[in-house]
Amino acid sequence: MKQTLLFFAGLLLVSIFLSSSLAQTPQYYNANSGGIGNLLPFGSLAINGYKTQWLIGPGEYTQPSPAPIGSITKFYIYMSTSGGPATYTNLAIKLWQVSATSFTGEYTGPLDTVFFRPTIQLSSTINTWMSFTLDKTFFYNPAQSLIIQVSHCGFTGTGMNIWQSAGTTGIFRRNNIPGTTSCVFTYSSQDTRILQNGLDIIPATIKCRNGLNIIIPQLGSANPDSVQVALGGCTVADVDVVIDTLIHTWLSDLKIYIRKGPVGVLIANQIGGSGDNFIGTIFDDEAFVITPPPPPPFTGRFRPSFPLTPFDGQPTDGYWRLHITDTVAGDSGFLRAWCVAVSYLCPVGGIQTVEIPNHYRLSQNYPNPFNPVTKIKFGLPRGEKVKLVIYDMLGKEVKVLVNEFRASGSYEVSFDATNFSSGVYFYKLVTPNFSATKKMLLVK
Repeated sequence: MKQTLLFFAGLLLVSIFLSSSLAQTPQYYNANSGGIGNLLPFGSLAINGYKTQWLIGPGEYTQPSPAPIGSITKFYIYMSTSGGPATYTNLAIKLWQVSATSFTGEYTGPLDTVFFRPTIQLSSTINTWMSFTLDKTFFYNPAQSLIIQVSHCGFTGTGMNIWQSAGTTGIFRRNNIPGTTSCVFTYSSQDTRILQNGLDIIPATIKCRNGLNIIIPQLGSANPDSVQVALGGCTVADVDVVIDTLIHTWLSDLKIYIRKGPVGVLIANQIGGSGDNFIGTIFDDEAFVITPPPPPPFTGRFRPSFPLTPFDGQPTDGYWRLHITDTVAGDSGFLRAWCVAVSYLCPVGGIQTVEIPNHYRLSQNYPNPFNPVTKIKFGLPRGEKVKLVIYDMLGKEVKVLVNEFRASGSYEVSFDATNFSSGVYFYKLVTPNFSATKKMLLVK
């Protein structure tokens, strides 16, 4: 019990200046088990600046449950020392996704800058998470690897260390030291170390249409194509549109719109040129902007011609329609595949994920032990009346968390035990076709 109390004491809040903080727990993380403490990129070896890249493989954010597709809003690093305060200059966090599962050399492709501060003061407490609230969201697909790059141009004060794990095969970390010019780095080393880190994610649903053969006629409009989203009362947090495969003899003739109900956005306004195609093109408001555009087929993330923000806050449910118009005679093309990715928030019971389980599921609460807030996840293969109840050691009902109809899907609910005393509690999920009970421990 003493060790448990010391553990929770170590999670006391330590404030950090400008959008970063400690003593929070990410929604999803790859590890928080200690392992290899390291000075880079925040420790004393980096006093003149440093840049580090890590590669996190597909599906590796598995704690306390697999991370879903969605928009990353916070980034976390698990700290191995108590350190600081230290004032860093030009601290930048950049993200990107690739299909590679190991570094073959320093990654020099596109990166989205999701967090930047000209100056920021940081401190750390051992075995706690340092969190950074991103300046803009980053759309994450767990089927791909995530590249993380953290860099700064030097610091004053007392540095701090991070936890990493030892990989088995492959290169997962690449380090760069400052060069002769400020904030220009040169290659230093590489190894198998994996950053222990976490993410907060607003979940998304991706609806795709594949195997199409929709004709885009010259000087005319293609038949609109649509997908249906049905999440049950949720609202849009962010929208991305993927033109997976569009073949055309002259892309600059085309206007491409995404519409839902009365809201519509022109995402591609006569861009491209002769013989250019859209292959795996993601229109994302938060994307890295490349001017002039890269060579066709425009694979990757690009900002749309007009922002997709008019959809924010709108209901998710209904038909999302893609409209394509050819504005010039003399050429034509075909739409083969496209997707709409809708990140969403639900008003009751926290954030709902896109996963539709094929069986009932009641997960262990996390964290456990907890003080005073914990989260409980459950999954429903079908829509039905659900009751989620907290009981004390004597079997007395002390809190009803859910008592309503829920659509099929996965859910997460918070339990705030601020007004409860320390001890063992039970939580029970009951539906007409299923019931399950699990134990949890409140330590104050």
